[in-house]
Amino acid sequence: MTFLYFLRNNKFYILYNIVILLKKIQKNKILYFLYYFYITYKKYYITIKYMKNLFELINESKNTTVNERHNIENDPKPEDVIGKDAEKNKTGGRWAIDEPMDNEPMEELTKEDMNRNIKRLLMKFDAEEPFFIIGEAGWAKTSIIKNMAKRFKRRVITVYLDKALKEDLGGQPIPMKRGDDAVVETAMPGWASYMKNHPDEKFLLFFDEMNQADPGVMNALMPIVLETEICGYKFDNFMVGAAGNFDYENDVNALSGPLESRFKPIIVWETNTEETWNSAMKYLYKQYKDEIPVELLDTIKKNVSLFKNPREIDHKVLRFAMRIKGSKHVDFYETEDYLERLEGVTRDDLTRTQQDNLKQIAEMINDFVKGNLGKADKDDDKNDGTSSRRGRGSKDNEMMSEEAKQLIKRAVERGYISDNDGGKIVKYGISKENINLIFCDPEYTEEPVNKEMLDRYLRKLKADGVDFKYETNADWKKDGLLDPCGEE
Repeated sequence: MTFLYFLRNNKFYILYNIVILLKKIQKNKILYFLYYFYITYKKYYITIKYMKNLFELINESKNTTVNERHNIENDPKPEDVIGKDAEKNKTGGRWAIDEPMDNEPMEELTKEDMNRNIKRLLMKFDAEEPFFIIGEAGWAKTSIIKNMAKRFKRRVITVYLDKALKEDLGGQPIPMKRGDDAVVETAMPGWASYMKNHPDEKFLLFFDEMNQADPGVMNALMPIVLETEICGYKFDNFMVGAAGNFDYENDVNALSGPLESRFKPIIVWETNTEETWNSAMKYLYKQYKDEIPVELLDTIKKNVSLFKNPREIDHKVLRFAMRIKGSKHVDFYETEDYLERLEGVTRDDLTRTQQDNLKQIAEMINDFVKGNLGKADKDDDKNDGTSSRRGRGSKDNEMMSEEAKQLIKRAVERGYISDNDGGKIVKYGISKENINLIFCDPEYTEEPVNKEMLDRYLRKLKADGVDFKYETNADWKKDGLLDPCGEE
């Protein structure tokens, strides 16, 4: 019936083509005849094939729901998405679902962790309010958001609005058969169906790059943020979060009035403050404590002003150094090569002093990748780098060498210094009570450290979170350590 209807409504077009064909035949132009015959046949063949496929699709949908039909045709299977990067999970980079929550305990938040960014985000999670963070790229907004979601036992589903289509939020129209009628219904996006099918789980629905969304995508976002409603279904197991960048970093679109109102107060992510850099470096110390020598991390921490953001340090310095260390071509590269690379990822307006500090970092990277940095840390239980149990200080009382600093830091953290005594490893107790004596008194060390400098360095260690394992000598004696002063 549909095909007859088509023919009836296109009869003049058909007659016109027949007349043209007759004229071509009269002029003996066979090639033109064959060409027009092919075009006319192809047009009607495609039309018939399309109608046939449409009716087959509708008939197949008779015993399925609209979401089942959508999943069959459009969305990847859950196992192709869960725990995989959006660029590799067959969604075209538009959305991703994190792994299920694990039961590993997390460190409790302390007041020392509470910079302004963390406080404002924590307050939003406590209140279960939608939040929108706007800030410069490279300052770990996404990582901190995911960490916070984990603390609140919320699994993260991320939708990348700079790549998403409006159908990824508002649903996909699907032809269905209901009784004798063919109708069009709206199917949920795959990520929304996943939340609907896991009603006992709590989710953070996180919209990344929100202010880069097209206006159509922004409109489709409205019922989700305002009503937690998707394709007419009311959800109660997710909260909404979003992040975006400033307009001087990317082309951005303004949020509509109702949408902006729902997110208020908007969190403007603070960057480039001492507080935010300390938080970022604390995370990097924790992440790389087993791979990167503490000397290199300490040097970078003292020179964070050289870098634009923590992500540059993470990706372009630390991860890079680890990959180069494992390369078979590592011997090809020298300090100058690493310095040239660093100059490409640091600020442009460096002073002479900052350039010298950058060269120092390049030298340390060169030593690290060739296995010449951090050896003392790896061999600590064999020898703490001391030639005698009395330790080693600086050759100059007015300054403290890096070697001395590392020895003191290890002694404070572990509560001992070790020595190789005739092939036997012996450990001598160090506490807050005797450290000045051991490292400053010429009677107990060949190279004494200036007492004021030692006190200043100990205060710095404490500010960095490094404190004495033992407060008094009696404490390390209980653990069976030997007396570095030789007393019984």
